[in-house]
Amino acid sequence: MTTRDVVRMDAAEPVVDAGNPRSAFQDETQDALVRNIAELGQLVPIILRTENGKRIVVDGHRRLQACRELGKEVEAIVLEGAPTPTEILLTQLSLGMHHDNLGPMDLANGIDRLLKDGGLSRAKVAQQLAMSEPTICRKLMLRQLSPALQDRVQRGHLTESLARRIVEASLDHVEQERLAARWAKQGRNREGGKNTPAPAAGSKKAGRGRSARFVACLGQGRTITLAGPGLSSLDAAIEWA
Repeated sequence: MTTRDVVRMDAAEPVVDAGNPRSAFQDETQDALVRNIAELGQLVPIILRTENGKRIVVDGHRRLQACRELGKEVEAIVLEGAPTPTEILLTQLSLGMHHDNLGPMDLANGIDRLLKDGGLSRAKVAQQLAMSEPTICRKLMLRQLSPALQDRVQRGHLTESLARRIVEASLDHVEQERLAARWAKQGRNREGGKNTPAPAAGSKKAGRGRSARFVACLGQGRTITLAGPGLSSLDAAIEWA
């Protein structure tokens, strides 16, 4: 993909990408962006691609929306050539992670699309997004939550760490929500201090030879969790077995 110079255009002209991995804008951050552009102007141009005569947004949906709300023209860079859907999604996920404004479920669902629709291997996705394969696996685990719990993770009302603990319990969606509700009553939606969930029955307490835990990806969204001293990698787990 190559680029051209920055151009100015009516903010109504660019078309929002239906495949954009971001499911929604966060009201508070969007309001702050609108105020920022109103005071300082648009500092970073949006990125567009051309398809069937239309200019479609690759990156900058929030900036475009802000310019529309302010009634301002938008500054844009138009890509030359035709990037593939996989290249577009990779760009959107990478930039969203860089800007730190992509929700956890948006990222998890985007990774899933790269694997299924893009035909990329987990190793390739990890390389392209500058993540480790275990991190990719942990992100995908969030998709095993019930829709209601996925929404809570997306909104930041349930941490990814606790969400994965719920998935690791191998419960159906109803039981997942019951467990999450029980933890919420005990103030365990966020880690730290008294809010950290108590160890599972039969587990060793902190400070008494705490075991390492390793999550192995089996493909097709399946994982297996192994726990024990020194199980920090798949090779170590195989050696132990």
